[in-house]
Amino acid sequence: MSLTNGLFNRQIEYILSIIDKEPIDIYLAGSRNGYKESREDSDLDLLMKFTPEDAKDVCSQLEKHGTERDNLSIKSLITHAQFGRFFCCYDGDNSTRYIDLGIVTNEYLEIYLIGAPIAKINSSDIDEPTIKRDYRQYIKTETHHLMMKARKALARNNITSALAHSSRYLFLTGINIDQDLTVYQIIDIAIKHYEFQTHGKNTR
Repeated sequence: MSLTNGLFNRQIEYILSIIDKEPIDIYLAGSRNGYKESREDSDLDLLMKFTPEDAKDVCSQLEKHGTERDNLSIKSLITHAQFGRFFCCYDGDNSTRYIDLGIVTNEYLEIYLIGAPIAKINSSDIDEPTIKRDYRQYIKTETHHLMMKARKALARNNITSALAHSSRYLFLTGINIDQDLTVYQIIDIAIKHYEFQTHGKNTR
C-alpha cells in the first residue's frame, strides 16, 4: 500500500507484519482537503476494520508487541470513544512522522463514525479520496455518546470518568465554564445542557 507518496509505507508494512489478520477495510481519517498532504512533519490517521473477534486478537498482538525493529516501534495508547482501540507507530528516524492507528469493527463505524471525515482506501488503487464531512451530525453523535458515558460513570460513582466525559461534552458544545466550579457542578452543567438540548427542558 502506498499513501502520501509512500512516506508511511515502512510503518504500514511493520504493522501488517505483526498482526496475522488481514483488515476487511482500511480508512483514511481526518485528512485536510480530503487527502493527506505530503510533508516532512506530516502524520497519518488510519482506521483498520476487522470482525469483532479478529479485532480482539489484533489488539492483543499489538499490545504484546514490545520490540523495536528497523527503528520503528508501536505504542499502545487509549480506547477512543469514536475510533476504537488506538495505537501509535513511531518512526525513530523522524519523530514527527507517525501513524495513529484505530482498530475498529463495523459497529464502531455504523454507530460512532456517522458523518466523520473518513474515506475507505482501495489498497490496489490509491487516488486522492473525497471525504464527505458532516461535522454537525458527527458532533451530535459524539456528544450524545459522551453524555451516555458520563451518566453511566456517575451511576457507578466514578466521578473522575464522569468529569472527563462531561468536560469533553462541554468543549464540543462550546460551553465555557467558570474555573472555580466544583467537579459536581461541571458534571451537572453538562447533563442539564444535554437534557435541555434533547428534551427542551431540564429534567433534573
